[in-house]
Amino acid sequence: MIMFNSINKWMAAWARFLLIFSMLVTCVSAQAGGWLRSEGEHRYGAHLQGSTSDKSWDRDGNDEISSCTSKNRSLTHDYEYGYSYYRTLFGRISMSSSECGNDKVSGFSDLYLGVRGRLKLYKNGYAWEAILIIPSGYDSDRSNRLGYGEVGLDLGIYGTSKISQKSSINYGGSLRFWAGAPADQLRTKLRWSYRHSDKWSYNAALAGNFSLNNSDSAPFNSLTGDFESEFDVIRAEIGVRRRLSRRLGVGAGVFKTLWGRDTSQREGLFINMGYVWGRR
Repeated sequence: MIMFNSINKWMAAWARFLLIFSMLVTCVSAQAGGWLRSEGEHRYGAHLQGSTSDKSWDRDGNDEISSCTSKNRSLTHDYEYGYSYYRTLFGRISMSSSECGNDKVSGFSDLYLGVRGRLKLYKNGYAWEAILIIPSGYDSDRSNRLGYGEVGLDLGIYGTSKISQKSSINYGGSLRFWAGAPADQLRTKLRWSYRHSDKWSYNAALAGNFSLNNSDSAPFNSLTGDFESEFDVIRAEIGVRRRLSRRLGVGAGVFKTLWGRDTSQREGLFINMGYVWGRR
């Protein structure tokens, strides 16, 4: 009976997600989207991020003072490969550290391995994604930890639409399922980009993570409020990007959580780079 209830929740969540996505696609003039690499093309990216938090939100969304000021840092490496016209393979892993008072931990967080495929045959604009999430061996029993320590599966669809000659929006979302205690999650993304010139561009984004309230009954609490069994959060970021050459670009920006339940109130900054080589 519990299994059938979980299946019904997942099916209902997928139905709501597909309805929202189809409305987005219909309401905006479509041009291009979730990007696939050309066959034989490679891309490497690095993303350095740091953040702090001294407050959190409780289950009702009220402010709470944290017992310590937490500091999170991560260096994320990601790689994409154009396997064919129809498929792009990719992977991602982060070297992370988390500190709260005298409790410090560092190491590799989860490994992400995925495949991205075309939703439209003749447009490199819409894509589906399937991602397998694998714990890297960190201690998931710590109150200050680097991940859930559970295997996960993320299934999503994404697109990009041009709204003027210089601006566009990226949108979409996914459902993330966990093998163990954490609740499954609905994750959404909306990003606006503006190309100021051939070298400079600006962007602003909103991202949401919403639990489906089907976690294991066992408590799964965290010292920093970052990996609770069930939590909701909306995060905003703004950034700038500089194109250094046809193949190399760098960027920087700031981010802040705007609202949440059972999660930390976090703000920080990031810098990143991306390099493309091979067939284009």
